[in-house]
Amino acid sequence: MLIPKSKPTLELRSALIGEVGLRETNRAECGLTTISFQSLEFPNRHVWIDTDLGGDISVDLEDWSIDETWDNAVASFIACNIESASMVTARWLQGEDLGSCRNTNGLRESRRPDQGTR
Repeated sequence: MLIPKSKPTLELRSALIGEVGLRETNRAECGLTTISFQSLEFPNRHVWIDTDLGGDISVDLEDWSIDETWDNAVASFIACNIESASMVTARWLQGEDLGSCRNTNGLRESRRPDQGTR
């Protein structure tokens, strides 16, 4: 049984649906505030998004060919709005490098407590 998504999650999903080169996955289908996308051209690249941060949005850029963290995250960001979250997601999944993703307006890099551990 699928859980319905929250309003901010649905808005972010709508912003990303029209982007070229990515597709939504079912990895986050059971969460009210989570969605996951994968690159069509770079299948090792995924993004996990959580909109339940008191107005902020957590965006984890994942590269499944790198296993330095338990979830293959190569960077984690806090986005202040849907536009920033969708922009960094599209950039990563369309093949841009981490430097380009880090330069997205409206983001701050997040240092997760589990980063760098397995």
